[in-house]
Amino acid sequence: MALEKALEIKNLSVKIGNKKILQDINFSIKEGDFLIIIGPNGSGKTTLIRSVLNIVPHAGQVFIFGKSTKNISSLKGIVGYVPQKFDFDRTFPITVYEAIDIAIGNRIGDSKKRKKKILSVLEQVGMDSYYNYRIGSLSGGQIQRVLIARAIANNPKIIFFDEPLAGVDVKGEKTFYELVNNLKNTENLTVVLVSHDVTVVNLYADKIAALNRILVSFGKPEEVLTKSNFEGAYGKDFGIFKHRDCLEKPQEKLTKEDIERCKLYGE
Repeated sequence: MALEKALEIKNLSVKIGNKKILQDINFSIKEGDFLIIIGPNGSGKTTLIRSVLNIVPHAGQVFIFGKSTKNISSLKGIVGYVPQKFDFDRTFPITVYEAIDIAIGNRIGDSKKRKKKILSVLEQVGMDSYYNYRIGSLSGGQIQRVLIARAIANNPKIIFFDEPLAGVDVKGEKTFYELVNNLKNTENLTVVLVSHDVTVVNLYADKIAALNRILVSFGKPEEVLTKSNFEGAYGKDFGIFKHRDCLEKPQEKLTKEDIERCKLYGE
């Protein structure tokens, strides 16, 4: 049986004044896909996510599991969203548990089932032992995990991440990608993620969209991650520095992940 289209974008364009932000974007992904969107700063990556979620006015059509996003309220419970930044007052006395409780809203009335659900999603992101901590006491990486827990609390079918790793170190990035990939597989999620780090996308993505106001390339990692596509998205002066492991580790000591990462550079 053919998988359902999870996301379909038709002729999407965004214009602010006389400035074209995005022009004629067309692609679709299937249920269960992990799509990573790449492109330079100012290429329209965040605008694309916000347009898909009908936050930004746009021309064209967007469908999530066959439903138009023009009526985004009809997609409640289907869509999860983790924003690029989460600005809040760190002195505000709200706990991790309460943050998830608010996200669930009135969807679970039974108190025992509600508590079980909250602790379950926190366990999935490795934050169950922090349920009674105040949000303001957490590190940036821990807050990111709580945001993911909030996003999956209502059992969405698709989840959008708007460059969630800004300011996160390399070790934290790896942990994050592994967490999201695990959730994708265990919960049968469709994932759409904006990334600034092109050196890891081929490790996790099923599909990649390379943007620079237009859709430069879309497809499987091996189809998109080519020199000509990088030049189309980032310009001819763009260079990817070789990962240290590609340069320094003996071949026999490279892990499977190292080898995949090195393929990006033609090693």
